[in-house]
Amino acid sequence: MASILLIETDHILAKNLVKFLGDKGHKVVWRVDPQEAIVRADQALPDVIILDIFLANRRSGIEFLYELRSYPEWQQLPVVIFSYVAAENLKNCLESLQQLNVSAYRYKPTTSLTELAQTIDQVLQPVSA
Repeated sequence: MASILLIETDHILAKNLVKFLGDKGHKVVWRVDPQEAIVRADQALPDVIILDIFLANRRSGIEFLYELRSYPEWQQLPVVIFSYVAAENLKNCLESLQQLNVSAYRYKPTTSLTELAQTIDQVLQPVSA
């Protein structure tokens, strides 16, 4: 299965995600601090990143994505935004998210863990020619 880097500040949610996705066969590494997540991405070579818009140390998920995408080896890495911020509340940022190659956007209050796992499976499917 997939190697997943989870960047999440909500400890309870993160622990539930690590367990749920681990039970599905995924290897999940969880980080709170976005700078630690960049270091971990270099070490762990994740297949996909799950990221919130609001991160620790006064950084946003969008700032994290700009830094991540500045590295050539991470430009095509699938990223799933999983946030309490509804996509419609990000009208000013949607173009940036598209430019940053976000694979999927899921709204936490209406997304079950099963739906998140399905989203991960979808973004990891190879694109057929």
